[in-house]
Amino acid sequence: MLKRTLLLVSLDPKELQNLLDELRASRISRNSGFWFAFFDKDDAYATEAQKKAHYIDAATIIFPWPILYETVNTTFAKHAFWMDQFERLLKRDNVKMIDDSAYRSDALRNVFFNYRKRPLALCDMILRLVIDDATVRIDSLLTFNEKDFADVCRARGVEIIY
Repeated sequence: MLKRTLLLVSLDPKELQNLLDELRASRISRNSGFWFAFFDKDDAYATEAQKKAHYIDAATIIFPWPILYETVNTTFAKHAFWMDQFERLLKRDNVKMIDDSAYRSDALRNVFFNYRKRPLALCDMILRLVIDDATVRIDSLLTFNEKDFADVCRARGVEIIY
């Protein structure tokens, strides 16, 4: 077994090496749904999130601040173990925070302009704008909500991992 920061994962050594080689320089963003599923064993996507745990060590993790706001909500904060593990994750060298201030006004305007034909959470709209920003390198997005990001990821060449 390979010891991970957040959990113990059993992986075939060849599979792990292939994954590390493939993703060593990758930068991955994750939306808050992944983090809920990763920590909450009762979440509908918990099993799928655990299967994706290897990405946490294999690549740089990009956190736009709204993902943190949405993830560390009152329910999440009431679980000491989740908080301890998430804090440990956020302090790792492969974790990078992205300031969202440049995207806020456009995101808010877009949410209200588009809500009738495409309702999106403000957090998701900011993430879409970050993905669409050519100055921010994101190789992959780990989400269980592919439909809200498929178009912008396709346009920017960002792989969706779901």
